[in-house]
Amino acid sequence: KRNFAPLVGMDADSISDADLMTMMTTVEAKGGGKGKSITGSDRYEKLETIRKTEAADTEDFLGCIEKAFEDSPDMLQEPGYIVDLGSGCGYIAAQYQLEFPEAIVIASDVEYRAEGPEQEQHPSMALLKKTLARFLEDHQWKLKKEDSKAVPEKKTNKKRRKDDNPWTEDELVTAYEKMVANCCEIDVLAPCPWEAVKQLQGKCTLVISTMLLHQKAFETPEMWRNVMLGASLLLRPGGKLVIKDGNVKTSAEGGLDDEAGVRVFAAAVGLTICSHSKVEDHFGCLYEVTCEKPASLPAPDENPKPLAVGDLVMVEGLVGAKEHNGCTGILRSSDADTGRWAVEVATGVTAKRRMKHLKIKPENLHQMMPAGIVT
Repeated sequence: KRNFAPLVGMDADSISDADLMTMMTTVEAKGGGKGKSITGSDRYEKLETIRKTEAADTEDFLGCIEKAFEDSPDMLQEPGYIVDLGSGCGYIAAQYQLEFPEAIVIASDVEYRAEGPEQEQHPSMALLKKTLARFLEDHQWKLKKEDSKAVPEKKTNKKRRKDDNPWTEDELVTAYEKMVANCCEIDVLAPCPWEAVKQLQGKCTLVISTMLLHQKAFETPEMWRNVMLGASLLLRPGGKLVIKDGNVKTSAEGGLDDEAGVRVFAAAVGLTICSHSKVEDHFGCLYEVTCEKPASLPAPDENPKPLAVGDLVMVEGLVGAKEHNGCTGILRSSDADTGRWAVEVATGVTAKRRMKHLKIKPENLHQMMPAGIVT
């Protein structure tokens, strides 16, 4: 409803369920296109439609970032790196680049294993690359048009958040050039450090994850832990991880709603929870979580608990199956004869998840969170 509201000139709360169903099948709206749905690929067909449908979430997520850095706002205006996980079409990530021009913003998503147009109906690298390139071409064309006139036009489609001065086409072109050059595939369930950004370990000011669980929690409800683990390796001291998300498609325990468990796991990967709050959103019940990478880490526990069924672990030190090193998983059972543990591992690599069951020696398992806290 919130996506359709700006297209049909209505308030989201005034759109009935019946109206919504009609709109989803035969939209006759500003920027929507007669007889077309803006779900799936049609939603990303027109750049102006993207600008309108992404505007509200852009403001929301930028507000979350500003709140996270309210005690250190200058960090966002310094050279550094910002990694956006699950960027979708990339429009919101591009607004981060405009707001924080000294940083390099890295938009990311996963490859969606599909053929033809289906790839571009889902948030994926294909959609991300295509849409960023289209926005760049659009602003390059507008800049060229301005340069050809004696008196350049100053109007753009986007105003700055802090004042009424619009972004110049020069600024927009520069931002989208950066976005196109730096976007990459990051599958948060893949082994850590994430391959495409491993060179950025300890260099990132901000890692932001918004609505990733909303999209994928029905398959992998524990993936918030993978987000925290990967972010902990990327962040520099004082850097922040900002999550706005929720396990809204699953009733599995151990989600972001479990504040105690979230705090324990964050500490296990070297992060400090700055804030954890429940919010009611148009998406439903969500959680805003902000973590910080402290300048110094506490000493590790000298008396770790023995491995047990249900523990969250990270795989490390494998020689024959190195591709699983850095993956996280849950201990399911122990084989007394071989001494190995059956581990349910999220190996990533595709947008359609499949969990692998591996038999691993205990010396190749690093306990991230004991079972009593996981569940």
